[in-house]
Amino acid sequence: MPLPQWWRILVAKLEGHYRYYGVSGNGRSISRYEHWTRKIIYKWVNRRSQKLSCSWAEFERYLDRHPLPKPRIVHNFYLAATAS
Repeated sequence: MPLPQWWRILVAKLEGHYRYYGVSGNGRSISRYEHWTRKIIYKWVNRRSQKLSCSWAEFERYLDRHPLPKPRIVHNFYLAATAS
């Protein structure tokens, strides 16, 4: 599968993950998830050929051009409880 097509699927899955798990009190966990996701993506991008496809610096430049969604709290239950 070409990288641009794979990247769109990855972005959609990350957005869905952050929407589902982005709840009050889970900020640290989804931030940690984002950190490990970047490491795994770098590993998979480099598995696409027999040799190292890109360095970490090149990967960071790719992320600058094609950013991944940032983890965020979507559902804040503490604000909902005080609004009543």
